[in-house]
Amino acid sequence: MSDMRKRILCALTVLALLFGLMPLAGLFGQGGDPSLALPNARRLGLLMNSVKLGLITALLCMLAGLFTALFIHNSRFRDRPIRFGFLLMAFVPSYIYALTWMNLLREAGSIWPGLLRIRAAGLVFCSLTEIFAWLPLAVAVALLGLERENRQQLDAARLCCDDDTVFWSVQLPGLIPYLMSGMGIIFILSITDFSIPSLFQYNVYAMEIFSDFSVTGRAVNSFWLAVPLLAAAIVLVFLMQAGTGRMNAPAPRRQEIVMDYSFSLKLPQWICVFIMAMQMIFPLLSLLLGVGDFAESVKLSVEEFLNSCEFALITVAISLPAALISAVYVNWFARYRKLFRLLLIIPLAIPGNLIGIGLVTLINGSFLHGISGTSLMPALGCAAHFFPLCTLFLSGSLRQLDLGQIRAALLFQKRRGEALVRVLIPMFLPALTGCGLLVFVLTIAEVGTVLPLAPPGKEPLSVKIYNYLHYGASDAVSGFCLVMILVCMGITAVILRIGMGRRGTARSFGQSPEKKQEDNRR
Repeated sequence: MSDMRKRILCALTVLALLFGLMPLAGLFGQGGDPSLALPNARRLGLLMNSVKLGLITALLCMLAGLFTALFIHNSRFRDRPIRFGFLLMAFVPSYIYALTWMNLLREAGSIWPGLLRIRAAGLVFCSLTEIFAWLPLAVAVALLGLERENRQQLDAARLCCDDDTVFWSVQLPGLIPYLMSGMGIIFILSITDFSIPSLFQYNVYAMEIFSDFSVTGRAVNSFWLAVPLLAAAIVLVFLMQAGTGRMNAPAPRRQEIVMDYSFSLKLPQWICVFIMAMQMIFPLLSLLLGVGDFAESVKLSVEEFLNSCEFALITVAISLPAALISAVYVNWFARYRKLFRLLLIIPLAIPGNLIGIGLVTLINGSFLHGISGTSLMPALGCAAHFFPLCTLFLSGSLRQLDLGQIRAALLFQKRRGEALVRVLIPMFLPALTGCGLLVFVLTIAEVGTVLPLAPPGKEPLSVKIYNYLHYGASDAVSGFCLVMILVCMGITAVILRIGMGRRGTARSFGQSPEKKQEDNRR
């Protein structure tokens, strides 16, 4: 690529980075009180509540994820696509798990009335809900680490000691970067979210930011209040770079290595697999028990669901081009890849409600104020929020491409652009499709970013469910949640199907016909 094209690509990547940080620009220009960045006694207590919830959730989630991944990795399904079946519930919104506990308590209370005296509130219910919500993410991170372990080192260690010792001495140390990255991601998700704590009346710092803006209307104060959360999240993002870089690396060729652990290591695996099964069964079971007339619930949610789809489609149209440009530049042309990757990931650490507040203030105070009451507002907010995740997804997909095939196509193309149309686009189209569906389902389920940005008269389904949940479990809200969960599972199934197809294609490059037939049989 010529130097001029590289400069253009670099400029577009910088613009994409500025787009991700754009909501923060709306938080300045009104004065404000920088002393709010230093928490007083009350806010310090809220910050400690957030940290406590985040640490408990991240630690327990990754422990359960590690042992579940060990079970999957050593089961007979280790080489089959079904091993990723746990991801079907990965994008189900966390507030649906809140309703799960409410419904189960209500149904159990009809059998044992004493349970009705239990108040669904506090740290325990918040932790249980968030662990269930983010357990698939933890399992996926641990499984990625296991599938990228050094097999030669593992084989050599097994010649000298038993498999339990190999796990503690070889496997676990190699998994530490992945586990720490997973814990960091879950911790950030926990401390920047206020939807679950607000439903269970557990006061956290993220809720203070939204409450202050609702009372004072001063966006710059929201920024200063958010400084402790932003600082913690940015530090974690910086520390997680090693682990996230390894996740994006191409997976090595799989080998048949099955570890034979003792009962002391198998028992926690069975327990965690049971928890994973409950994570998938409990929401569906509780919603089916709690729903009344499902057809009526679908009828009442059609308008809000269409609004959600409209916001999501616009979000995909905005975020995909920006993420693709950034991924191409950072992956292949950037001189300072780590710095660019860090700057691109930072917007993911900004709380969703802060993105919404900043964007409202920025747009309303500019010549673009005409879009303030349109569907473009929530789409811009969600695109800024999910654009870094989209970049990571596409960056990992670019690393999986067969560069030798691309170079051969460029060398032998008869007309300019033929290699792009006939080789590169077909190779990369599944990744783009999967990434678009990922952003689509995340936008449909989003609450924090959309809540301050949704235009009047265009309430999305996620906000409707969140508002209904404040009045407790009911037949109507169970029906709305069942609609949401079925949509999320359906889209996730399509994403997994695309991913499995791509993995199979990538694995077949350079293999003998006999090996291809063997992989196809699997």
